[in-house]
Amino acid sequence: MSSTKSNSALLANINTKNNNSINGILEDIFGFTIDPSHGDSKGLLYLEEVRNVHDKKELDLDLLQYALFERLFMCNEEITQKGGVEDSHVWGSKVIEYLYTSLKNLDRYSAKLKPEEQKTIRDKIIQNVATPIMQSDIYAGQDIAADILKILKDGEPEAAGFFIDACKKVLEEEHNNDESLRKFIDSMNTKVVAELRSSFLTGFPISVFNYLNVIASNAILAEIFLDCCIPKNKETGSEYAATVIGALLNLSALPKSPRGKYEHFTNPMDPVSIYYKLAVKFTS
Repeated sequence: MSSTKSNSALLANINTKNNNSINGILEDIFGFTIDPSHGDSKGLLYLEEVRNVHDKKELDLDLLQYALFERLFMCNEEITQKGGVEDSHVWGSKVIEYLYTSLKNLDRYSAKLKPEEQKTIRDKIIQNVATPIMQSDIYAGQDIAADILKILKDGEPEAAGFFIDACKKVLEEEHNNDESLRKFIDSMNTKVVAELRSSFLTGFPISVFNYLNVIASNAILAEIFLDCCIPKNKETGSEYAATVIGALLNLSALPKSPRGKYEHFTNPMDPVSIYYKLAVKFTS
């Protein structure tokens, strides 16, 4: 009996040691492994080619760059799950979603990593976020701007740092040339404008303000954003409505033209009118 207990305790210690090792931590953060037995037992994605090329049995910080590159390259194709439990992080093919979840996983392990280890891992993640911002077509069929915009609109605590650090990396890589960043922010703005223009005053997506808060929190991004809100034809007033700021200001219960149709509050018993009255009563 005592022998059985000793063996169980030893096995528990080994498992704890493995989970706390840099290999175990990297496996948990990124959802991949170069140990074929962990692919089955822990439900991880086995990177066979990385193991064969580099002839290592465990992940480490030096190998992370190559392993992460291989994992992200697989986002260009459908990943076939081989055993293990279903996990969207392990088997998912949306690169931005994968990197964002990896960053959140990293934050959970901050107490188990040395500061320099945490910085190295974070830098690898951010570098791979910056790359598709600079080269939007690197991942075929993926709308990088839409995926980052969704994360920013969701308003999670990690979202601002995720995006702002990636933008800083873009400027660093491109020697402070902000052309790529301008194109990317303009692309996100275009999506926001489309959403606002199809919305109405009493039901527009307030999550847009989460996006605006992140942009406004950084001086460089705020300046680029404002530049993107200047229409090409400044002499035509309607052109301003095709910008984020203009689309927000254009939200109204009144018609958008002098002879336009009234779409709101034409009937006191209309559901929209009732919703508006209740909202005013609730907030007043």
